[in-house]
Amino acid sequence: MQTHVFLIRTLTNLHVGSGDASYGAVDKLVQRDPTSKMPTIHSTSIKGALREYFEEIAGWKHPQHPKKAHEKVEHIFGSAVQDSENAQQGHYHFFSADLLELAVPDESDNPGETFVRITTEDILNQLAEKAELLGGFLPKAGRALIDKAVGATYQYKSKVVPQELMIEKAEELPVIARNQLENGISNNLWYEEIVPRETIFAWIVQSNGHADLEAEFLRKIDQQIIQIGANATVGYGFCHFTKIN
Repeated sequence: MQTHVFLIRTLTNLHVGSGDASYGAVDKLVQRDPTSKMPTIHSTSIKGALREYFEEIAGWKHPQHPKKAHEKVEHIFGSAVQDSENAQQGHYHFFSADLLELAVPDESDNPGETFVRITTEDILNQLAEKAELLGGFLPKAGRALIDKAVGATYQYKSKVVPQELMIEKAEELPVIARNQLENGISNNLWYEEIVPRETIFAWIVQSNGHADLEAEFLRKIDQQIIQIGANATVGYGFCHFTKIN
């Protein structure tokens, strides 16, 4: 089993809905980690987005049966939901994407700086430990990997902040009003929470066997733009993937 670590950069605002009922002012909430309450992208959402990407964009369609999954897709992701008679489990393990750096407005006096990415020592250390445990990295190697990747990949100001400030900013994610119009008349108004563009997530995927297929899978993801979550038609969820190990 090979472990691969990616950074996911949100090029546009992201809304991957939690599906939870909301009784406050915000109708649609984003997914959050049940322990830390930080924004996250659940493994099922990433797996679904990647499966759609490979079937629609990367060209892994079944040559004779458009509704049947390509053998490469089946090997990686498993059988399609509708193919219950010949169900096959996927060979890859998809983990949730954890928040690494949250983009927030830059409130300093630096001219020309519009935003800053914030994180905490706790977030960095937890991601490093996860990479070490899942990927077999040596102690402290996971933290070095995360630190080096963020600094080298995204040349923009990052800041380690106190945990209390991070929690406050993560709880106060932007909310956007959406309006459904019919003949110029407002038919439905709702409010949805978003993860702002230029936020960074760290994501781990484990591959199993078939070295050639693994190499092709990674090549088709690395440095590519993949849409995740809802509202693709209005530009939400376009993310850039970068492999860092």
